[in-house]
Amino acid sequence: MSAIKVKITQFTGLANVYSRNPYGLAAIVRGVAIDNARLKVEVAGVHDFTDNSSGVAAAGIVGLPIPFAAIDATAAGGADTTALNASLVKLQNVGLVITNTINEASALLGLSANVSANGVQAAADTIPALDKASTAQNGANAVSYASAVAAFKVAAGNLNSLIYGANAVLVAVGAPALKTAGPFGTPESLTLAAIPAAVAVTAEPSALAKADADAFLAAYANNVATLAAAWKAALNVGVAGQGALHVVAG
Repeated sequence: MSAIKVKITQFTGLANVYSRNPYGLAAIVRGVAIDNARLKVEVAGVHDFTDNSSGVAAAGIVGLPIPFAAIDATAAGGADTTALNASLVKLQNVGLVITNTINEASALLGLSANVSANGVQAAADTIPALDKASTAQNGANAVSYASAVAAFKVAAGNLNSLIYGANAVLVAVGAPALKTAGPFGTPESLTLAAIPAAVAVTAEPSALAKADADAFLAAYANNVATLAAAWKAALNVGVAGQGALHVVAG
């Protein structure tokens, strides 16, 4: 889109003051704000992500499939408790990495910060590998459905907070917000919660199906990759010499 050219006579009369067209006051003020935000990000050198998530970026964020029924994993079909908890720790670590990178920009732009007091960041701006599948298990070592779902719901809430924080930055620099499907919206808080550990089954049928665990983990990794790709596309606009201004004198 070509820049809005603001002429000295732009606001002679009230037409362009109240108009919602591309030459109206609101569009011009918004364009100036975007230009200012992009310059702020460019000068500060806000970082891109190194995405090692193993997820596949898509056009938008997909709804996370929260399992809705337990199975009897006495003989087979369940997900291993220890392995699933290791996967959940990786989700917590990813949340911390994304939080820290988002906050590099949000602090400069005067936006609300995301908060994560949990997880470990091995390298700044580097999203670690995520598990896209669980480990098969049966019997007493299979994970309980109820505890896994509780953990998944907290992880999903954390992702919602990350999407909201990232979108605030993306929109501020004139990039499109991440498209979302499913129950993503305004989060109750931008503070990421600690993901509770899942526990093993104590009686059957009360296990989480391996297929359900796999679906959740894969969708989560893909959403992380989608967020990282959108961030990269937006932040590249801020690189010196790239990206046209939105508003210029005409």
